[in-house]
Amino acid sequence: METSDLPDSEFKTLVLRIVSELRGRVVELGENFNKEKGNIKVEIESLKNNQSEMKKILSKMKNILQGINSRVEEAKNQIHDLEYKKQIIPNQNSKNKKESKKNEASVETSGTTSSIPTFTLWVCRKENRERKKLKTYLKI
Repeated sequence: METSDLPDSEFKTLVLRIVSELRGRVVELGENFNKEKGNIKVEIESLKNNQSEMKKILSKMKNILQGINSRVEEAKNQIHDLEYKKQIIPNQNSKNKKESKKNEASVETSGTTSSIPTFTLWVCRKENRERKKLKTYLKI
């Protein structure tokens, strides 16, 4: 049956039924749209929270890396200082030995035996002071 063959009252009824079905579908689609819109808002909010959390974690990681890098640099500097001090120590020890030999030689040539214990005590004290200075200098 075609719509043109229908009487006027049946045609109006058919049109009203179609319009009401369309209205129901539009309302249903609107509700679905609103639900999806709400779901999308929740997902966006969740993504924003995750993004801010990731930024915080990234910032913490950067701080940790900077700390590690500064410790590595400090260790390199300490190693460099120790290598430098390692070179200085043999020079000071040989210098102290040379001074001790010179002083012993001068005491032996002077012929005075009474000054030897005093001189030995003086040399020992001087060496102890130099060792203490060197130890405090080498402390890290």
